[in-house]
Amino acid sequence: MTPKARVGANCRINAGVQIGPGRAGAPKIGDNCYIGPGAKIFGDIILGNNLRIGANAVVNKSFPQGNGLLVGIPAKLV
Repeated sequence: MTPKARVGANCRINAGVQIGPGRAGAPKIGDNCYIGPGAKIFGDIILGNNLRIGANAVVNKSFPQGNGLLVGIPAKLV
């Protein structure tokens, strides 16, 4: 995880997760998020509270509304 990334309270981050910066900044992850094994989160993005990110998902755009499940490459809200 890059030192500029921000991760909220009570987040669960599984093995093999990569959180990295983009050209403009690093990810900001809300509270109570679950990040599945092998997920990749990168860029200057905002992820809202109570999101679940599926295993091996690639998140490269913001989902500030929170409260949902992100899956796929690239990740989509389902």
